[in-house]
Amino acid sequence: MRPPHQRTRNGHGTPSTAVASAIRKRIVEGEFVPGSQLPTWDEMGAEYGVGRNTLVRAIEQLKQQRFIYAASTRGTYVVDRPPHLFNYVLLFHDKPGHEEWSQFFWALANQSVEIQEQRNCRITARYGVQNERDNDPHERLLREVATDQYAGVIFVGNPDRISTQCLMMSSLPKVAICGRSDRFQLPDVDIDRSSFVRKAVDFLAAR
Repeated sequence: MRPPHQRTRNGHGTPSTAVASAIRKRIVEGEFVPGSQLPTWDEMGAEYGVGRNTLVRAIEQLKQQRFIYAASTRGTYVVDRPPHLFNYVLLFHDKPGHEEWSQFFWALANQSVEIQEQRNCRITARYGVQNERDNDPHERLLREVATDQYAGVIFVGNPDRISTQCLMMSSLPKVAICGRSDRFQLPDVDIDRSSFVRKAVDFLAAR
């Protein structure tokens, strides 16, 4: 197999990005488990056929993506909670202040903060993610998903309006809150609205 840097000459990425992708793939596939030490820089440089500067840039990418950390002179390690196992993204089609934004959306966003502490995970809220061209939040989402930065995606509202590309990724765990896709089948969580009515009637009947 050719070193990663030789497979990037067609313009798809850079040598450092290719090396970062190769190391990240080994982390995601479980070859490098959480908490384990990576090979030495000399070993990785020889394995991937790249110089130290390229390897430095690759390692920096993985650090920014929260896959690894450097422990001073003791080596480089996989983090205990890598993003592909512990990070989730909460996707909103609209932004706060938009006419379709509701207090319910605020409640979901706020609740996600509490759940992070309870479940020892990370939930990132993304606002204004729209299944359209030149939508920066959507483009950012696709880049993050492509680099295995999420263990799963939570759509709030109609998933088709948020990201068809994510819906088409069969390996990406997905769920929708208060919304269903017309084109793709995926699990959904909805409000039991009848229970609200029952509770309201019970309250009034007790007066």
